Amino acid sequence: MKKTNAMRILEAKKIVFTVREYDDNTEHELSRGAAEKTAEKLGINPECVFKTIVMRTDTKEICVFCQSAVNEINLKKARTACGAKEIAPVKPEELLSLTGYVRGGCSPVGMKRQFRTFIDKSALLHEKIHISAGVRGEQIELAPGDLITKVNGENLDTTDKLPDLIENSKVGDKVKFTVYRNGTTKDLSLILAEYVPNGKTQNQLSTTPANDNSDDIWSDMFDW
Repeated sequence: MKKTNAMRILEAKKIVFTVREYDDNTEHELSRGAAEKTAEKLGINPECVFKTIVMRTDTKEICVFCQSAVNEINLKKARTACGAKEIAPVKPEELLSLTGYVRGGCSPVGMKRQFRTFIDKSALLHEKIHISAGVRGEQIELAPGDLITKVNGENLDTTDKLPDLIENSKVGDKVKFTVYRNGTTKDLSLILAEYVPNGKTQNQLSTTPANDNSDDIWSDMFDW
């Protein structure tokens, strides 16, 4: 297996991950459902597979969004997250020149340039998630909360505790996180929003910081 840029970056940051391979039969050519087919081939819950969507704002800024395979990206929420008036996906033929990756093998890690990157808040409800490894036919499995050390002052030694800590708060509450980054810790404040997976309401963390001038949680946690 040839190492991708995404793998090298994760290794350099000492983030534990596993590469999982699957047969790629050009599902990336489909407009919808490719990520769900990937989950089916890997035998995992499609809610744990996060597809990478590269978008351009009205000011020509490139932003990257990681969305669970079971959902389509909400353009209104995407505009709000990055503060844009308008936003739209880039053309498939632009991906390689912008990111260094091709459609069906676009990873949020290790792009040619560092773009603002937003991950759907549902990632924090899973012990492990899957993202593209940077090539078709390979996915990276990693823990979204690897670098979270505290939630509201309570030590977090495993991501298994994260959903329980979130459930102890209600929608609209501000939740304080302590994350490990570049050898130091940093405090973040995030607001709980409502998330409805398959018709069941659950509390989740909003990707919008609670007026603390921090970046989105994905790049804050992993410094990508």
